[in-house]
Amino acid sequence: MRGDIGDKVKKRWWIAMLLGSEATLLVWALEPGSSAAGAEPAGRITTEMITGIGDFWVLARDPPGGAPPLAEPFQRWVRLNGRTYRAHVYGRRSRQTSQRGIPLRGVAMGDTLALDSRVLRPLEPGEGLEPGTPITDLRAREQRLADAPAAVLAEMGGSIYRFGSRADLEGAEARLEAAEARPGLEPGAAQALLLKGRSPKRDRGPLSTLASDWTLGLKRVLIIRVDFSDLPGEPTGRDGTVYTAGYVQHVADTVIKPFFAASSYGMTPLSNTVTALYRMPQSASYYATNNASNQLHADAETAASRDYVLANYDRWLVLFSPLEGLPGSELSYGGLTSVGTRLVWLNGEFDFRSVVHELGHTFGLYHADLWQVSDGNPVSASGTEVDGGDVFDPMGYNFGNDPRTDFNPSFKWLLGWMSDAQVLTVTHSGTYRVQRFDTASASGVLALRLARDSWRDYWISIRRNFTNLAAMENGAYVIWGFGQDHHSDLLDLTTPGANVWDAALGVDHTLRDPVPRISVQPVAQGGDGPGQYLDIAIDLLLTITGQPTNQIVRLGQTTTFTVATDGEPAPTYCWQRQPAGNNTWSDVT
Repeated sequence: MRGDIGDKVKKRWWIAMLLGSEATLLVWALEPGSSAAGAEPAGRITTEMITGIGDFWVLARDPPGGAPPLAEPFQRWVRLNGRTYRAHVYGRRSRQTSQRGIPLRGVAMGDTLALDSRVLRPLEPGEGLEPGTPITDLRAREQRLADAPAAVLAEMGGSIYRFGSRADLEGAEARLEAAEARPGLEPGAAQALLLKGRSPKRDRGPLSTLASDWTLGLKRVLIIRVDFSDLPGEPTGRDGTVYTAGYVQHVADTVIKPFFAASSYGMTPLSNTVTALYRMPQSASYYATNNASNQLHADAETAASRDYVLANYDRWLVLFSPLEGLPGSELSYGGLTSVGTRLVWLNGEFDFRSVVHELGHTFGLYHADLWQVSDGNPVSASGTEVDGGDVFDPMGYNFGNDPRTDFNPSFKWLLGWMSDAQVLTVTHSGTYRVQRFDTASASGVLALRLARDSWRDYWISIRRNFTNLAAMENGAYVIWGFGQDHHSDLLDLTTPGANVWDAALGVDHTLRDPVPRISVQPVAQGGDGPGQYLDIAIDLLLTITGQPTNQIVRLGQTTTFTVATDGEPAPTYCWQRQPAGNNTWSDVT
């Protein structure tokens, strides 16, 4: 399907898209019926609106141990209508996981695609359809009988659908987007129903977490070791470690497996299988210089399938010697994962840091970042995200290969490892007790959750594994969690912007945030071992949300003044008056 969009608008669309804007211009330019149609060309560019059912791939590219973060830690690719495009995204797709067989739409220029964030595109008034275009009618029986004029048409995946009303269409869009927020390659039930011509049913509620069979229960991990004609023999690490089958099995069973058992509180155990060494059909130089990671993984799968039924395994890890140092190599990552899928590449690395991090990506997690500030204010609006900068979380880069790191409570809640009952959502001022979460026997309330704005929540908890760090051993670990965005920001609360290792909020120290008007102060700690706890005082500060208006009143008349406030506890108040010619205020009785 080609859109009737003028070249000038498409060029503007591309400029905005590549700059990261998600302004109205982007949506407007995707509307075939918009006033963009017929715009005068501005230079010779070849663009095309494409739509259909295709694959959306999100690749997490993590640096080798000790190397600086890569310039582009996440790349997105689309396979649509027989072609592969480098995708630029905005909105919800910026944190979506890899998906296969989903509706996709965008404006292509060469091998690059600006991808629309929506699943369903409402047809605009006056937008014509080719004669005989099939329309799938999703209206309820009573709506069809009434043939109400409120019915609307929408395009998805190259097909046209009729909904009973704009509200029905918007409801379907919400459910489709929620289904795409889950990890796992296959389309969810909502997409499958709509693609079969049936209206997606309403869920019990919004899909706010990643929790599913993909993140819970036993996960069988297959570790495929490979070599090459020009790089023969057992895979080796950058430090010279030889990754024999025995060595890899030992690390997998004594380091990786116990970590996931403890971190998930027994909900997601691992079973690890390490293969013999398989020779790849192409040379190491071929894969490296052609940026052929996908082909390398596919070739490794083909080789392993001679001895294993791959479908019996939930995660496929391909381990090989470092390729980034080969002449002309285009492979710069240490670890690579297709986010939310079973596919992992380990380029010369097999240790706690690399394997736990990449497996975290397979569960659908993005990175644990740091909110870096330079003005001394830990919640400064001028701060910036440092990719992978949370040194206490394995979804940070953990260059120290520190096994004391653990997934933060926001991530554990997303994965279904931490229940709603273990996360206390704070809506009133008070003092709340939280137990440590970084132990296999954690119980009780493990985190406090407090809304900051429309897209971020405070997550307040305690880590006690870093016994050599006084701040973290005695204070509160505070992050911003981003819900379905699947990432987090560590707040540096002791010496903001200077030393991330003392990021915790200490006892009797106070965090004040003027945006939600809150204050957070740890006030006491206690307990031993797994039973350690921290008492935290939270004040939701008073805000006057509506001031009284001035009024002129004749002598003897009555009037009403109103003021609106927000905060906890509910404020007490009194009214005062100042008589004319008098500087003294007195209470109104």
